[in-house]
Amino acid sequence: MLQSSTTVIAAIVLLLTTACTYTVTATPSPTNTPVPIKRISSKPTSTLPAPSLSNSEIVGQVKQYPGVLDAAVSERGNEVSLVLVVSAFTNEAQARQLGDNFVRLHKTFRDSGVSGRSIGTGNLDYLVGVYYPNDKKVAQGAKSRAATRISW
Repeated sequence: MLQSSTTVIAAIVLLLTTACTYTVTATPSPTNTPVPIKRISSKPTSTLPAPSLSNSEIVGQVKQYPGVLDAAVSERGNEVSLVLVVSAFTNEAQARQLGDNFVRLHKTFRDSGVSGRSIGTGNLDYLVGVYYPNDKKVAQGAKSRAATRISW
C-alpha cells in the first residue's frame, strides 16, 4: 500500500517537473490540411517549487501505514531522527520496510526529492528507530547522506 502511494506521489512529481510548452502555428490552410504543432521547449517555462510537507504532515502520512501506531521526526541541522511505534504483530523485516518507507517519504518532501528502489543519496543523515509500544526495539538503522540505503 505504501509503495503504491509513494509511486503515485513520485508520478505526480515527475509529471509536474517534465511539463512541456507547445504552441500552435496558425497558418491559414486552404486545403484543410492539419495545422502543425511546433514544440518550443522540452523544459518547463516556469520552475515549480518542489512539493513540500511539514514534519507533522509527514508523520500524519506515516501513521496511515498499516501497523504504525505512532511516529515522530526530529531534525537538528543535517541530522534527522525518525521514530516509529508499531504493533506487536510487526516482525523485524516489516519494521525495516516501514523504516525504509519513512525515510523515502521524508527524503521526498524534506530532503533532495523522489527516491526510487534505492533510497539514494541526499543532503541529510538519517537515524531510524522502530519500537513496539512497550519500548522494545524492533529495528534500528542509519543512512548517511552519501549512502544509497539504510544500514540496519
